[in-house]
Amino acid sequence: MRWKVEEFISDSLREAEVWAHSLSNQLMVEGINGYQTPDEKIAFALAFYLASVPENMVHTDYDGQIYKVWYSVNL
Repeated sequence: MRWKVEEFISDSLREAEVWAHSLSNQLMVEGINGYQTPDEKIAFALAFYLASVPENMVHTDYDGQIYKVWYSVNL
């Protein structure tokens, strides 16, 4: 499992959507399975974009400080 960890916090849901859309493509192209962020807006949007790929099984977790979003591929 490869994780991308960032501390960026978006100012709006729209900014989070744009960030997550770009990020979802980057994760799949670079073979990164998961993302960790303190920003709930980015985690929400990223889970949505990753789930839009039918083969992806998306998982989420929140430990009280950090949101984790990761996916596995169902073939």
